[in-house]
Amino acid sequence: MGTHRGDRAVSGSSSPRNAFALSGGAFVLLAAVACCNAASHPTNVDALFTHLDGLTAPRLGVASAGNYDSVHQLLPAKTTAVVFSGVADIIAAVLNGSIDAGLISGIPSPSTGLATFSSTLISPRGMLTCKGAECDTVVEALNAAIVRTLNDGGAVTAARANEPFEFLAVHTCKTNQVDRFPFPTPQPGDRLANASARGALRIAALGPYDWGQAGNYTASPLTGFWPDLYTAIEAHFVAGMGFGFERVWQPTSVGTMELVLNNTADATEPYWTVDAFYNNRARTHTFGLTCTTLGYDSTFFVKDTTSLAAGGPGNSSADNDEVSSGGVIAAIVLSVMLVLLVIIAVAVMRRRERVLKAKYEQIGGEKFENAVAANGIHATQLAAVALSAQSSV
Repeated sequence: MGTHRGDRAVSGSSSPRNAFALSGGAFVLLAAVACCNAASHPTNVDALFTHLDGLTAPRLGVASAGNYDSVHQLLPAKTTAVVFSGVADIIAAVLNGSIDAGLISGIPSPSTGLATFSSTLISPRGMLTCKGAECDTVVEALNAAIVRTLNDGGAVTAARANEPFEFLAVHTCKTNQVDRFPFPTPQPGDRLANASARGALRIAALGPYDWGQAGNYTASPLTGFWPDLYTAIEAHFVAGMGFGFERVWQPTSVGTMELVLNNTADATEPYWTVDAFYNNRARTHTFGLTCTTLGYDSTFFVKDTTSLAAGGPGNSSADNDEVSSGGVIAAIVLSVMLVLLVIIAVAVMRRRERVLKAKYEQIGGEKFENAVAANGIHATQLAAVALSAQSSV
């Protein structure tokens, strides 16, 4: 009975087994905290829907109503679009919590403190004109200029000059045979003829606002991708028609499109969203459309609460391919804890085996090693059996 009590003392409250159990509990707690931190903000569209759906009145910051229209089907119906005059304002509102998420065409910059991810939707862009015979030659002339601009790499050149700026080639017109898109002859009384007489084709422009690399229309001269692409299209238009563009400004998307309908302008800027609405009607049902200029994979972004919780500034990648700084720290801590637990476990097992072997050798002497060699039984298992038999005597 004394030996049995001695064996129980080995596994008592002060034994390494208890130390291992306490360390394991700490590991589980740490893993739970890290897991909660890692999942504290949305990292994809599905998670964003769930996050916004859990709010009473979710708010999404956008640069225009058209941006919201192109992704509204990905969001809860109760989501309210809040239109801002610039990308910096949307970023600031996300960071200070006055809106729940932001959406822009392209990549937010700077992205410090933000978690960004793709909308997974490609939104085509082009120039809207009026419908009907009065604008047919306007469409043809703009198509000729757009195709030539894309053919000579105008979009790529503009993007490289305004990094970071990303776009996708979404073309409704072939750009490798520009001779199939000739510049037309204006017809008496149509808008192209009036523009020729005036000396300029009037372009309806939203703003002026500052959209960062996409376009700063408050700067003088204008800077950014879209102003550069506009200039490249205009250069080909001048070469083909003998006159250029002039902007007509309006502060809202609806107001800008109405400039085209009421003959105050002849076409919109080349960044105009095609897959959106005008007064709840598809834009392609209300307006004429040129060849598309490109496509956008719009980007959602939210506050990066993971890295904030870990004490870092936060800076997730647009494709969510990079792990945030908080996630990296948590992963390192967990890895170190796991290694320590393995070491402790091995030490506990070896110590207990030595204790049990010593006990058994007191009982069985040389029979212990012979039994192990003959039966392939682990020393711990054999010792435990022997001690159990002794205890029952």
